[in-house]
Amino acid sequence: WQTSEVCQNLLTWSWSRSCGHTYSFASSDSVCSYSHTSWVTPHHSSHSTMSVVVYFSSAGGCREMKHHQNEIFQFLDAKKIIYRTLDITQSSDLKDEMRKKVGNPSAIPPQVFNGDKYCGDYQAFFDAVEDGTPEKFFKL
Repeated sequence: WQTSEVCQNLLTWSWSRSCGHTYSFASSDSVCSYSHTSWVTPHHSSHSTMSVVVYFSSAGGCREMKHHQNEIFQFLDAKKIIYRTLDITQSSDLKDEMRKKVGNPSAIPPQVFNGDKYCGDYQAFFDAVEDGTPEKFFKL
């Protein structure tokens, strides 16, 4: 088990396996949910031409960052969009690469790309979903 925390009557756990998969479980009095993310395995879908990449962090950090990352992963999964996740905590080179590609030396995850094109951060994703234009954000 990596973490265990209580937040507003919601108990969450997450753990990592040696294969690189991270599992999360959340439970409250009447609701249980389970999510899964993989940091190097492409997620498969019927959209075979997508090359969406999400830089994320599996370590510590704030709950807000993890929530933002999970919202993006859940959206991509729900729309069956192929994407690849890169965990910047696995290598300082990945963090440096992300920041260089974003053009901001203090950029934090999640950061989204489609191929070499920068899509944006969580706020840009959120704004696009609110505006009804997520496909524009992901450059689909």
